[in-house]
Amino acid sequence: MEVMLIASDRWSCTVRIRREYDDDKGDKHDQVKEETFGKVLANPEDVELAIRRAQKAVLNPGKPAKDFLTYNFDSKEEAASNELQFSRNLVVLEVRGMPYNLTLIDLPGIINSTENEDDTHLIQLIRKVVKSYISKPHTIIVAAISCKNDIDNQTVFALANEVKEGKQRTLGVLTKVDQIEEGCHDGWLGVMQGEKFPLELGYYMVRNSTKVELDEHIGAEEATWREKTFFEESTALQPLRDNKNLSQRLGVPSLIKMLSDILVQKVKQQLPDMKQSVDEQLKKTRTELAELPPVVQEKERADVLQQALRSLDRDAKLLLNAQGCLSSKHFVQRWHAIYEGMARRVFSTRPRFILLDADASGMVEASYGDSKDFDGDDEEGSFPAKLTLGQVKDIVAKERSYELPKFTPYTALQSVIQHFQGMWNEHAFQCLDKSAELLKTELNIIIVKHFGRFRDSHLESIVRLCMEDVVDQQYSEARKQITLLIEMESTERQPPFTLNRHYFEESHCRILERMKAEMCKYQMRGVDQQVLRQDVANALAALARIPGFQGMTQDQLLALKPCNPDVGEELPIMAATMAYFKVSSKRYVDYVALSITRLLYVRVAESIEGHVDRYLKRLSAEAAAGKRESANPLLLMKDGQADAGASRQWQDSEVVLSLVADDPKIAKQRGSLQAKLESLQATRSVLSRFAYLIREHWGVSTGAEGFGGTGGSVFLEVW
Repeated sequence: MEVMLIASDRWSCTVRIRREYDDDKGDKHDQVKEETFGKVLANPEDVELAIRRAQKAVLNPGKPAKDFLTYNFDSKEEAASNELQFSRNLVVLEVRGMPYNLTLIDLPGIINSTENEDDTHLIQLIRKVVKSYISKPHTIIVAAISCKNDIDNQTVFALANEVKEGKQRTLGVLTKVDQIEEGCHDGWLGVMQGEKFPLELGYYMVRNSTKVELDEHIGAEEATWREKTFFEESTALQPLRDNKNLSQRLGVPSLIKMLSDILVQKVKQQLPDMKQSVDEQLKKTRTELAELPPVVQEKERADVLQQALRSLDRDAKLLLNAQGCLSSKHFVQRWHAIYEGMARRVFSTRPRFILLDADASGMVEASYGDSKDFDGDDEEGSFPAKLTLGQVKDIVAKERSYELPKFTPYTALQSVIQHFQGMWNEHAFQCLDKSAELLKTELNIIIVKHFGRFRDSHLESIVRLCMEDVVDQQYSEARKQITLLIEMESTERQPPFTLNRHYFEESHCRILERMKAEMCKYQMRGVDQQVLRQDVANALAALARIPGFQGMTQDQLLALKPCNPDVGEELPIMAATMAYFKVSSKRYVDYVALSITRLLYVRVAESIEGHVDRYLKRLSAEAAAGKRESANPLLLMKDGQADAGASRQWQDSEVVLSLVADDPKIAKQRGSLQAKLESLQATRSVLSRFAYLIREHWGVSTGAEGFGGTGGSVFLEVW
């Protein structure tokens, strides 16, 4: 149990239940839940019953706490009826009307055994709870030790030794001194005199009210008088009265004075640290408040909604232009990476031919269309089947009709080109799908930024659904355009075409030279390679002296050798296929990327604000006609598109403007932060005065001059 004593002129007591832990798993909740238990008490005699009822509620978490507000304790098996034997959750008492401010934690007593074997886990659990409190370096451990028990068996000392400076922070309180048996006073006197179990803060003796006195409901003044009379008349305690120091350690008033002195001393020591702590908390709280959206006044709702729509439009356009924040640049980089992936996959479908078939010396293959002819790396598994010389011959033979010898059918070239275009549409549509998903993800982030505060009123969902509707519409338009591009490039529907003749002819010439050179090298494979290299070098040197032959390469020289008549038609077709692929594939990926950019990204950025505006107008018109009483997003687009509504303006529609009402969750969070800020500021003021009093009355510098107060508490852990 936690007891908060607060200085005030009027006495009152508020009982609360603080749930910090999950009783089943033992884990700490992310957020502490605290609820007031019953009404504020004005009579001290009502406190005991209220505490017992609150404790009953804590030990029965499966039932609402309000069920125990009028609970009657009339059963002898009361404890056995509880769901739990122990809970880490707290009953909190806030007692006002005290002469001082102090917080005490009443910790459970340490146990070493349990009656039921199933409850043995409570031994370590209670020790863990106690240790978690007494480990705090700023706490004072008040160890209540009954004089009816043997002090040698007290576990408080062992636990205090387990925590840092625990023994130095422990104050012993010997209770029930009036019940010490005859002849046993010397042992307890030795404890008070520091001869046994010495503590740096020493010990105090107090007399507890007996059960008879409690039943008589004697007041605090009467209890204090009876305690004072006992210590004055007890002959067994005469040695303590004769000691000037120890005589000041008898009775509850002396204990309270000692605790007050410790409180002052602790605060004096901790004021500089408290200053820093409160400064940090104030800064954090002000930052959190500043990050919350401002309160939306009723007369400002239309302007707030209009500004949010404009901000959405602005940020969507900045996103595409990679302007503003760094995140927009990251978006464009991811967007372009999708395009580059599509280009690599298309380029990976480039033509591959096997020039040389098996001969007597074994299978020899030579593939053309290497990656150095095209930008980017190969995409694994995306290659179309290679074509051999024999297969190309078959295609030419199949397409031949009235052509003269040495004239190749043009349709044969179309068939070979078409063989390597089969997967272009798949790669383009994959690129479109990924682009749409990326755009939705990024626009969702912008929508949350500007409309997330209106989540409970459905405005965020409405804007998101409008955005998705726009993206889906433009996705369909982009897909139609890509389908048209595929049809334009398909040689099944029309002949190959390009006006980029220079690039095509240059590529065709270079590739054909490489093919002929490879064929020549293969035919000369039996020649001494060292001699061959020297002969080629000599020939190139001789040709360099002839005008027009300077700079000729080895491949160009070898290509001058006449081809085998058997491949005279096929090599030019292969070279033309590869050259046209270079022209058409690069043209294709550029236009696919441009189509997606224009029809998806740009059109969505241009349309989303207007789309939401049209939906709000439609919603306003339906509300005015009595067709709709709310803006539930589940009804969005139910009977048509958002732009199928009336032209009525939404700025004066109650249904629309209700979407911009202040979010209850944000309002609650704002109120909580504002209360926390006011509390911290009040703490600053209180501790500022405290620092002044310490400086004036004790002549001690606290290191907090000019500070204005600090936050923090000194906890007294009561055993």
